[in-house]
Amino acid sequence: MARFLFFMFLAAFLAAGALCFFFMDVDTSAAVSGGKEDDAGYSGLILKDDFTLRSVLSRVASGCSGENPECVAVKAFAYVKNDVALLENGGGGRSPKNTLAERGGDAADKAVLLASFLENGGIRSEIRDNGGRPVVYAAGLDVLKLYGEIVKDMHGKPLAKRDVTLKKGGIWAVNLSSGDGKPVSVDISAKSSGNFDMLLFPDETEMKAYLRDKNGRFLGDCSVSGVSEAEASCLSPSGGMLLFISGEDGAVFSGRVFRGGVILSDIKSEESEKGVLIPMDPSFSSETAYPGVVPWN
Repeated sequence: MARFLFFMFLAAFLAAGALCFFFMDVDTSAAVSGGKEDDAGYSGLILKDDFTLRSVLSRVASGCSGENPECVAVKAFAYVKNDVALLENGGGGRSPKNTLAERGGDAADKAVLLASFLENGGIRSEIRDNGGRPVVYAAGLDVLKLYGEIVKDMHGKPLAKRDVTLKKGGIWAVNLSSGDGKPVSVDISAKSSGNFDMLLFPDETEMKAYLRDKNGRFLGDCSVSGVSEAEASCLSPSGGMLLFISGEDGAVFSGRVFRGGVILSDIKSEESEKGVLIPMDPSFSSETAYPGVVPWN
């Protein structure tokens, strides 16, 4: 009898120990999930192998050729940023497929959807809390290649373009009004079979004064004379005027003005055990928001 009681006591002791260990293990996991790498536990909502998400991503990133994860990241980011509405109270914690179906969600919903797209595109991703903002961190992207894809996306639709044969003194003027009174960042590409001047004026009045009697004031930044080719990035006042003047008869001129505002040093990254991580905030509403371009320094 004593022996029986001893084994019963031993069994109860071991069971209690196992139960204690189980609860301790759960608490430790919760602490890790709530740590720096996933403060709000959103990474657990990421769908990593889903037919619907892969199908949508295939359509969204159809312009990406070959193995190009940087292109996929730019396309997926643009889709979630522009085509999925940011709601004040999206509910949080919804599945990415619901966010996709409803084309809307709060900042956390959009972050989970973006991370799910990236994972289904072969890009490892996690979500962290950054000052109350859920931010996606993607691994395995090359910063220089990513910048090239960002520039390609910005230059996909020119703000203005012109292919024309100009006589000497012939002009092409581009109005750089922003509509909101803010300065406009532009990238400019122009070439000609003859020489031309490229002048940036603060407004139309100054441009007209220059064309009338050369008394108009132009800005030194992004203004060059007597060139056959020009590549420049400029910050123009809203309402600024960009003027091209041909210096030769019969010059074949080609000019493009693109939205600008992102340079290589704008792309943030950090080193980790998983390699280089690129932060992405698909709820950042700026026109210059891209993978790596985030609303903090």
